Amino acid sequence: MKHRSFVLLIILIGFSACGNRYGFDFNSDWAWDLLKKHSTDKKVIEQINNIENSLSIQDAHFLFLQISSLKNPLDIKHLSQIESDQNKSGGGYYGFLPKYFQNPDPIPVPDNFNNIIACADYLTEIKNHIDKITTRPNFQYNRTFLKRDLSAANTDKIIPGIQIDVNTDAVMDVLKHYIDQDMTMELALNIANHTSFQVMLKNRKEIGYIPEPLPKTDDLAMFIYSAGNSDPLSKIWKWLNPWNCFGFADLYLNASKYYEICLEINKNKEQFAANILARFVKYLPEDFEYRDKIDLGVNWGVLTWGTDTQVGLNIVQFKNDYSSIYRYTSGQLFRKMQTQILRKEYGVKSDENIQINDIVGRRFGNIYDKIFYEVFTQILLDGTTAYVSGKDKSWIIVDGNKYGKDLLNQIYFSLYEDVNIKTVEYCESEGFGTNGPLVSIGYRITQELVKKYGNDIIYEILKDSYFDFYLKYFEIEKEFSKRQIKLFDSKIIEKIIYLNSLK
Repeated sequence: MKHRSFVLLIILIGFSACGNRYGFDFNSDWAWDLLKKHSTDKKVIEQINNIENSLSIQDAHFLFLQISSLKNPLDIKHLSQIESDQNKSGGGYYGFLPKYFQNPDPIPVPDNFNNIIACADYLTEIKNHIDKITTRPNFQYNRTFLKRDLSAANTDKIIPGIQIDVNTDAVMDVLKHYIDQDMTMELALNIANHTSFQVMLKNRKEIGYIPEPLPKTDDLAMFIYSAGNSDPLSKIWKWLNPWNCFGFADLYLNASKYYEICLEINKNKEQFAANILARFVKYLPEDFEYRDKIDLGVNWGVLTWGTDTQVGLNIVQFKNDYSSIYRYTSGQLFRKMQTQILRKEYGVKSDENIQINDIVGRRFGNIYDKIFYEVFTQILLDGTTAYVSGKDKSWIIVDGNKYGKDLLNQIYFSLYEDVNIKTVEYCESEGFGTNGPLVSIGYRITQELVKKYGNDIIYEILKDSYFDFYLKYFEIEKEFSKRQIKLFDSKIIEKIIYLNSLK
């Protein structure tokens, strides 16, 4: 015990010496005025004022301590190599964030008091820019934790045949080692090979829209390990941007809070699953059978993901915003249920590797009719999913409907008049993003059908001809007043009626 106390004393002396080696004790509980009194240089005072206006005193204490604790002041230039290695390993930001350290020359070398201030000012400006970008609504990234607990499930309907398991093991393994400060590369590699993370990496590769490079197991292990590294430069890298290390920077910086979230979910797994199921069980028949697993993961830029074996949930994206977790996770589950319904109705075996578009459009010999049907199938699937999982309050459906109608007309023109499939692909990319205008169209149709026919209509349409979704809506739209927006022009209505007659 005496030996351990002696070692601890040496460590504390070392930190104190590092903090005080530039004539100022950065390890002390200093105030801004004390920092300003240490220099008479107007430029330095101005830089301190800039930092004071941007950072809390706690953040400033942290930053200055890390900068002044670098073994070699020139190590600050290594931020360029860290950034480059992260990008090469599939942890980059695809242009959403600049490469701040691509050229390391402008980074001030903190080899004296004034240069420490200059370095801190330089890094603070970068952090401010990163914060402005990462808090944009389109990234749907929660920077802060909410004061929310798991709420009780509110459902009058329980379907015994639906079973959802919840698994937090992979994330919990990471958090335990972050909290204990004992992460090693060997441990990180073992964790990266966890089934939950392996499925996550496989899905990231297969979804097709994320550009290369894509992280492999070794890359993920390095992210996990690097985020757990406690050397000053690594701490600065994580402090600059919680997205760093593939999002594990956020997990490390807030390890105790994430651990509490995981503990709460583990203690209330049935309730957690019930809150998700409550969003859509009323739209399914009593004898419906389905089993799945929800796995927590860390997957930069991806909110949720669905595979054959799991639904993944990016915990650093949501934190404890449970209402958003329920909405997005229920959407992933319902989408997988749609596929199960479709495969059953078309007689596709569970082990057959067939894509949805291969199933729904195969009865059309004409390639343009096939693409047309696939687009309208996608509208139905995305629209019903958005409806049953719940709409984000900020999503204005009316605005989406207007643009969605224009996209549908463009798709029709591109297929049957201009014969330009590339334009159709562009319209699809515009229309089927998160809260996209074509999704708005599907949401609006679903809303009107449920209002007229009740909840059962969603399942009835999913297991039958998808054109019924539109034919039933056309009848409703006939009753609209002149002030209500009609979603479809006559040429599209006529095309759907004609294609439906071919079955």
